[in-house]
Amino acid sequence: MRHILNLLYRIGKKRGGEIKKILFFRPDNKVGDSIIDTFFVRELKKIFPSAEITLLMISPYEVIFKNNPYVSKIITLPQKNKWLNALTKLPALRREKFDLIIDIPWGGTLKRILYIYLIGAARVMSAQIKGYNFVTDPVGWSPAGHITGGFADALNKLGAREVNTDYELCLTRREEQAADDFLKENDISCGNILIINPKASAEERSMSVQKLAQIVAEIKTRMPFLKIIVLDHTGGYAAVKNEALIYNGRNIRLSAALVAKADIVLSVDTGIVHIADVFNKNIVILYSETYYKKGPTVPDAVLWGSKNPRNILLKGRSVNDIEIKLILKALMTEKSV
Repeated sequence: MRHILNLLYRIGKKRGGEIKKILFFRPDNKVGDSIIDTFFVRELKKIFPSAEITLLMISPYEVIFKNNPYVSKIITLPQKNKWLNALTKLPALRREKFDLIIDIPWGGTLKRILYIYLIGAARVMSAQIKGYNFVTDPVGWSPAGHITGGFADALNKLGAREVNTDYELCLTRREEQAADDFLKENDISCGNILIINPKASAEERSMSVQKLAQIVAEIKTRMPFLKIIVLDHTGGYAAVKNEALIYNGRNIRLSAALVAKADIVLSVDTGIVHIADVFNKNIVILYSETYYKKGPTVPDAVLWGSKNPRNILLKGRSVNDIEIKLILKALMTEKSV
């Protein structure tokens, strides 16, 4: 089978030429991944300024790219049965006649590379699979530091001279006004705003209600000048509503607009960390030991965490095991920066 596919690829391979249409293949992204992708598409557009960039990504995270000036089109897949749904997208994707398909950072699986082969493109950037010759622009993927370094290496191979890894989230004036209105309605002026995000996509990375209540109580005692806002889009932390202001907006962009108003962010390991990085916020990040260590070459917290070395990472057997005195010390440190 491998030899037949390689032969068919050589027969059907298009000639290389001007890059007019690019597919950025991201069928596994979530909020944090999408935030990281914002710098990649901007820098990609600098290399190929006249090219149309199409994103293939998981819904509903396409909202991150609302108003993004660098992306021409977004094609979404559902979180469930995404590959079955992807098959129904193939005819439309083939009609696009892409010149370049980019499948990073997690390319290199047979399923993905076969799907990209069926889409068809003159050039494919991905991890090479031994025995298959579909990849014209192979990339190795073992960054020694933050994941943005790996993306930057890929951009350099495509011709970038300098790479700006700053994330970009194009908030609308209405979204910014909604954050202003929320603060005004709750009589909160700008300055000394602490946003706490206790919820991660996985329960084992999330903070318990009891732990959140303890943290809020200690902050109010030791750092009474801080105005505490808890992000609670699931409604699972209502128990602290008498001690802290709860923001239960289900729109991630509105949460981002609120994060932009914060002075400090305290968060578990989730997309809010990357959103805080967009606005260059001081962040204290809580990790469970398992997720901190996870990673192919460096700890997951280093690879996928905040790219700002100024921010503080705390780890425990679980986030609920991290001592509150350490959290308070980290908050005081970030407040003084």
